[in-house]
Amino acid sequence: MESLFEIVAIGASVLFVVLGVLSSIGRGSVHDQMIGGGDLSMDHGPSPEDRDGEDGEAQRDEEIRQMLRARSERLVRQGEQPLDIEAELEKLSGSAGDLQDSADASYDPAAIEEARQLAIARNTRRRREGLEELDVQAEVTRTLRGLNSSNRS
Repeated sequence: MESLFEIVAIGASVLFVVLGVLSSIGRGSVHDQMIGGGDLSMDHGPSPEDRDGEDGEAQRDEEIRQMLRARSERLVRQGEQPLDIEAELEKLSGSAGDLQDSADASYDPAAIEEARQLAIARNTRRRREGLEELDVQAEVTRTLRGLNSSNRS
C-alpha cells in the first residue's frame, strides 16, 4: 500500500512539473499577459505625443469639446448660462500658442502655465461675482511682467 502511494505522489509531481514547463514555454510570460497586456493597459495605441499632424489635432480638439460639453452641462445644472463650446475651444486652442509666442524666452513654460491657470481662476471668481471677465492672454503677460520686475528689484 505504501509503495502505491509513493508511485502516485511521484508520478503526479513529475506530471505537474512537465505540464508547468510546457505551459510556460508555449504561452510566454503569464504576468505580461494577465497584468501588463490586457485591453485596459495603457501601452497599446499611440500616446498624445506620438500623434502627428491634423489627425492628432482633430482628436485633441474633439476631446476638448467633450470636456467643454460636460462643463457646460454642469453649469446648466447649476442654473448658469451654457458655454459656447466653439468659442471656448478657440480660446483654449489659441491660448497655448499665443502664450508661447508672446512670452519672453526667459520664462519657464511651467511659469507660463501657472500664470494662465491663475488668470483662469481670476476669471472664474469674477464670473461668480458678476464682473466682466479679463483677457487671459493679457493677464498672463501682465503677471509674467510683474514677476520679472519684482525679481529685478
